Amino acid sequence: GNTNTTVNVTITIDNTKPHVTIVTPTTNLNFSSSIVINATVRDSGVSYAVAAGDIASVQYYLSNNTWSGSLFTMTNTSANGLNFDYYNATNDTNVNLADGRYNITIIATDYAGNVNNSQNVTIGIDRTAPAVSIIGPTTNQFIKGTFNITAEVNDAVWVKSVWYRISNGTAA
Repeated sequence: GNTNTTVNVTITIDNTKPHVTIVTPTTNLNFSSSIVINATVRDSGVSYAVAAGDIASVQYYLSNNTWSGSLFTMTNTSANGLNFDYYNATNDTNVNLADGRYNITIIATDYAGNVNNSQNVTIGIDRTAPAVSIIGPTTNQFIKGTFNITAEVNDAVWVKSVWYRISNGTAA
């Protein structure tokens, strides 16, 4: 007669979202050229040692307050034997990005379909020098004793520092 053959199948139950750490860039950095984005991704939802390749996809999302953003794929650059995957991407800031603040969000999905809680950093794209206006003292004003220097500085992203130099009019 007929015989029954039993087949054993091993499955992995994974209900845990991948963990993402953005290595670079860090928050509040300004860029005027390409942005290099590096992240580590761990999938601890599996019971065995995680090997490179346990993540289905890693993408980064670049957006700001006035632009809903775009999604870009990151490349797995891991070496075998690591207990995490290392991802890298480069974004050319000269391509359709206006000066301003942007959010970089990393989105990782494992093979079970779990999507990470997105980690993000805020960076600045800044190819334009700040605008500086000296409010006081005014040109050719005579001053005696202690005085204040007042200036207004505007920038599309943020101003890191303001310096001033007082000269007696001779070449230095």
